[in-house]
Amino acid sequence: MNPRNTLKYITVLMIFMLCNWSQDNSVSGGKKQKVNFFGEIETKNDMKYKVDNISIGRLYKQIPLYEIQKNAQGNNAITTDPRKGIISRYDLAEIAAIEVPHPGEILTFQKKTSGPKTEYIELSISLNDKTLTKTSCLIDLRRKLYCDKISDAGPIEMEVPFTSLKKLTLKGYRSRDPENEKETVQNIENKI
Repeated sequence: MNPRNTLKYITVLMIFMLCNWSQDNSVSGGKKQKVNFFGEIETKNDMKYKVDNISIGRLYKQIPLYEIQKNAQGNNAITTDPRKGIISRYDLAEIAAIEVPHPGEILTFQKKTSGPKTEYIELSISLNDKTLTKTSCLIDLRRKLYCDKISDAGPIEMEVPFTSLKKLTLKGYRSRDPENEKETVQNIENKI
């Protein structure tokens, strides 16, 4: 076989393979994350939904949460930028539940009086350990909870602002490993 023809065949084969790998086969047009977290959400209107494909701000690892600021002013204005303080990065696998203790209480930080405001809300997190250690933190309200509501008609994509959330309970997660046809299921042992 001619070396030029061999090179042509290899090039065509590689282009074909790359085109097939880049195709998106999901209905929504968005690619699902490699790990499928599932559980239940309860809204501030006391509606409960079984959900999966849970993520926060489209993240399931290294989700930035900020230390709660002590506020001497007594109003909802934060005097120091939470992003300049302690940032804890949580993975959903480390969390058993997230509650919004004060859904109507939005905290704001504004660097200059005429500048843009950044809004935060307080979260109460129960960690996925034996004692379900609770911790409180802030999350930037630009981040939302994304999930699929489980229904008989198929998954319904939901975008849940934290101001509408009462509680998220994580029940477990499944690995979507394309190399391994069976799903690996990990249950989150919690007593919530």
